[in-house]
Amino acid sequence: MIIYIHPGFDKRLNQGRDVEIPVKINTIHEDLSKSLRLGVEARTYQFSLNQGLA
Repeated sequence: MIIYIHPGFDKRLNQGRDVEIPVKINTIHEDLSKSLRLGVEARTYQFSLNQGLA
């Protein structure tokens, strides 16, 4: 799995602007892909809660 954080991510986040985090998963095993996706979604949501964004 590759997660790419663009330059200026923290600045945009601190300004309350929308940010994108591209994620690429390279696997042929569907269950593993789903597990990775769900894990990333859960961590992203937790980050949003911690930042007061959700």
